Amino acid sequence: MQSVVEVLISNRGSIRRAEATMSWQWHVWRWLFDGQRVVWSSVLLFVLPDCAPHVDPKIIAKLGGKADKRVILEEIYRLLGILDTKASALMRYNGVILAVATLMIRPGPVPPAAPPPYIQPIIYLTLFSILLCLFVVGVFWRFLDFVDPHAAAEAQIDHELDMIRRVLVLREGFYQLAWLLSAAVSVLLVMSLPHLVKAAGAG
Repeated sequence: MQSVVEVLISNRGSIRRAEATMSWQWHVWRWLFDGQRVVWSSVLLFVLPDCAPHVDPKIIAKLGGKADKRVILEEIYRLLGILDTKASALMRYNGVILAVATLMIRPGPVPPAAPPPYIQPIIYLTLFSILLCLFVVGVFWRFLDFVDPHAAAEAQIDHELDMIRRVLVLREGFYQLAWLLSAAVSVLLVMSLPHLVKAAGAG
């Protein structure tokens, strides 16, 4: 029968092995998180200037003229959630467009005399719109990854707020461009309807 000391030593060894395993597991995820954070934060800092003058005053005005940095950060995350929902809906619409385009070019019993007009621009523009939507719904780094809990209370979220402002502006731009591409595709589809009606009559 093991003594109390032997049991404690055995348990301590098991705890150390568990801690070593968890440390190794965390380092694997850390490499993934840190790699993405470095790449995307560098892109944001290079592409966009300080967005505080273009974001904060409008949020403060919307909230009645009273908002501290934490309230602004919370409001930006709320706006990002709205963008995420809209981009997801646009991707579903683009998926329907791709399905329609596939039906337009799929061989039938009677091969068409000519491919439908605008089919290539429809497919390429739709795929590009989907790609832009992926940037809108993407997660560039861990949530609150730039928050510094060891800094002074008034400076803990400064870096996070600076980066998340840039994310908001960039994603707004990506979404607007994706929407414009999808709108152009819709126009091309309408312009292709006479060809589809004619092909259906010939079949």
